[in-house]
Amino acid sequence: MLVLADLHLGAPLPEWGPHANRRREAIRNALTEIVETALDPDEGVHAVLVAGDLFDRPDPDEETAVFVFTCIESMAVG
Repeated sequence: MLVLADLHLGAPLPEWGPHANRRREAIRNALTEIVETALDPDEGVHAVLVAGDLFDRPDPDEETAVFVFTCIESMAVG
C-alpha cells in the first residue's frame, strides 16, 4: 500500500512568494511520481490511500481537478 497525505493541490502558497508557482509545480510532479510508482509492477503497490487533504479547497479550480482525476483514473483497474 502506498500512503500519501496533505498534498493541498491548488494552494495559493503566499508564503513562498515569487517561488509559489515553482512549488505548486513540484507538488503536482510529486503526485505524478506517486502514480508512476503505483503503476510500476516492480514496486508491488496494490492500493493507494490518500489520507488528509488532496485539494487545498473543497472547490478546486477546474485545471487542478482534471489533473488529479486524470491521475486517479490512470490507476483504475479494470
